[in-house]
Amino acid sequence: MDSKEKEEYRKALEHVKQLYPSAHVLAKAQLIIRHENEKVRIGELTDLLRQDASIATDVVRASNSVHYGFASPSSDLETSINRIGLEELLKLVGFVIARNVFSRDLEHYNMTAIDHWTESVVSALMMEWLSAQAGLNSHEAYMVGLLSVVGKTVINEAFDMFGDEYSYDGSLGVREWEMNLLSFDYAQAASVLMKRWEFPVDIIAPIKYQYQSDEDPENSCYTPAIAFVREWLNLSGLDLKVCSREFSDSAKAFLSASSIPEEECVSGLDQVREKLQSMQAM
Repeated sequence: MDSKEKEEYRKALEHVKQLYPSAHVLAKAQLIIRHENEKVRIGELTDLLRQDASIATDVVRASNSVHYGFASPSSDLETSINRIGLEELLKLVGFVIARNVFSRDLEHYNMTAIDHWTESVVSALMMEWLSAQAGLNSHEAYMVGLLSVVGKTVINEAFDMFGDEYSYDGSLGVREWEMNLLSFDYAQAASVLMKRWEFPVDIIAPIKYQYQSDEDPENSCYTPAIAFVREWLNLSGLDLKVCSREFSDSAKAFLSASSIPEEECVSGLDQVREKLQSMQAM
């Protein structure tokens, strides 16, 4: 990539950042949720969400969906937060923002907006399931999965800015296609964007190194998990079907190290599919 292309790519990053300013809310929420005092967490999260009326409205609306199954509806943000709890709130805010970020077709990837959104949410749900099996932090694992494919949005936008007509035809893997064209992949693009959104480094690192988990300098527990999710989703497809192909040796090693029997992944897919269907109705 020459200096002119790098500058265009920088502009694309900035453009995507400006297109979705609400992602800053999610980044700030990630930091607030780590505060030791629960009252402080609730108060600061409530104040943060009130600063963006559209997010607050969407959170209240989504908290009243059948996904949560409350008998009576909530009419305000405080009630919604108290009902669903802080960790679930963070996932819900992520879901609301993702619905905005993944709302455009990726023409250069030949990928519809609904498929891009589904890829994001399924990655999040797979990470959430793995976190329960392996004893990881649920909302952080969910967030890593949710944002793991946002780099495709950046690259698609960059191609538009370049005026390029590159189009993914499926003859190569997505990452190989990106590397051949750009010498970087969507995982690396995502990490740069997330730095600009000011996400914590321990959320950024596993996304950046999801295809090179052994190179993660942070040695994050989420990096091998999201690397496994990439393979798991590649095998199952967005329709989440059990595939007859076996996991790779590295994927099997992750399952073994996490004390997850390989056959449990079948029931895991069932649970992810059920949650996805519920979230699609939100």
